[in-house]
Amino acid sequence: MAIETLQSHVLMAMQFKDDLPNLWYGMAHTTPWSDEEIPPAEDILTSNLGGVIGFKKFDKAQLVVPLTASGETDPTTGNEVVYKSQSWEIVSDDQAVEKGARWVYLEVTINPGDLPYSVYRQVGVYKNLKLQTASMNKPAVRPTEVLDQGVLMAYDNRRFQRYDDNVTIKEQIVIKF
Repeated sequence: MAIETLQSHVLMAMQFKDDLPNLWYGMAHTTPWSDEEIPPAEDILTSNLGGVIGFKKFDKAQLVVPLTASGETDPTTGNEVVYKSQSWEIVSDDQAVEKGARWVYLEVTINPGDLPYSVYRQVGVYKNLKLQTASMNKPAVRPTEVLDQGVLMAYDNRRFQRYDDNVTIKEQIVIKF
């Protein structure tokens, strides 16, 4: 079997990042886990999330790399984000191959009223949702406005979280290519 090159991984990450208009955040899973304190492990064979509450377009997509072992950011960028207790340096397209930027950082803000209020335990990254004509230009949609959920690219199981009329959620996800 042939080995993929680092450049190919970086190219796939760049193409994914540049497809931001077709990337959607999905909030799902309202029913309890068998152990609410320990969500089940994610399964690579999962193709869709159950009980989707709604979808919202991602606000931001950036190439990132884990910060160096010393914990210092590159002084030429000075940009960093934190996801799951890991610090990541934001990388420009010009430096992507040099720095091996095969990770994409996604960010979305869900304001009160964007999606139906509910509890949720899963978040996912969907690509290429097909919407009903009346919903084509909406940044947030309900499942009833979606004709085809496209491809679930990544997801994360979480502990019980509540989204209601006094909550603004800032979700962050990092995907490796």
